[in-house]
Amino acid sequence: MLLMDGVKYEEWIPPDEEALEEVVKEHHEDIFGEGSLYFDIKSKISGSSVASIPDGYAIRFEPDQWWVVEVELSTHDVYGHIQPQIGKFLAAVGKLETRAELKKKLYGEIVADEQVKADLQGRKGGEIFKLLSDLLDQPPKVAVIIDSEAPALADLSLSVPPEVVEFRTFRRAGAGAPAHIHQFEPLVTPSRVQCPPAPFDTIVVPAQEEGFLETFLGEDRWYAVRVSERKIPSIKYIAVYRVAPVSAITHWAPVRSVEPWPEERGKFVVNFAEKAREIAPIKAAIGGKVKKLQSPAYAVLKRLLKAENLDDVFG
Repeated sequence: MLLMDGVKYEEWIPPDEEALEEVVKEHHEDIFGEGSLYFDIKSKISGSSVASIPDGYAIRFEPDQWWVVEVELSTHDVYGHIQPQIGKFLAAVGKLETRAELKKKLYGEIVADEQVKADLQGRKGGEIFKLLSDLLDQPPKVAVIIDSEAPALADLSLSVPPEVVEFRTFRRAGAGAPAHIHQFEPLVTPSRVQCPPAPFDTIVVPAQEEGFLETFLGEDRWYAVRVSERKIPSIKYIAVYRVAPVSAITHWAPVRSVEPWPEERGKFVVNFAEKAREIAPIKAAIGGKVKKLQSPAYAVLKRLLKAENLDDVFG
């Protein structure tokens, strides 16, 4: 149990690996560093007679690093389950044909998200596939993220010793909403981040027309938004990108609060301080980098209000 300012927090035990994986996805930037990307594509990596499916892959640039990620429960047998799994991963990614297959899969994930693609091009420049290919040509690291201490992990006999993150969660006792505290040591601490992210004060959310009218305009709020908790203090405004056929950012509002969304762990409701304000539609530029918005993205309001197209907002 944790006790903070007289409030009790009881340890939450994940019911299965999938529950812990959701938390890891939500907090991947806290674990692997600001600007890192996490892929839970659950796709088999194969090579010769070796085949296995890791729980995910994490990559980051500046400096270039990538991890094969295994999410585990401490109840699993370290020697009978975890060690063979990691051994298969390392044997597979050590093969050229496996690396080539993995490059194609991760590249497909990146270019499918216009905001991620634009952010990466803005930070690194150059051709994304080459950047990714050069990164994956380096030896991988292995990250094991586990719900509680497993001392035997330190004794594993592997060609690449795993980096272990003990990720524990404590929930406020008796709370209606899932107020919680996470306890873990990140693999990349803020002091080691060489290139700090650009400042932002606005979250831009994509919306279908029905949700835009009923919730964004009708209820003066937006839910359920997946956002890293470390970014919440920076969110002062919200803007909406209305998907096709509008395909444009058309409204913004000041934010009163960002609170946990009680119906789904890891998501939040953004409450407006006042009614949303309409602006001239901000659409994709012809031949521009950002074609559309498919997931929440971050911007600076002053820049957004002066923008003529989506590249001006996110480029």
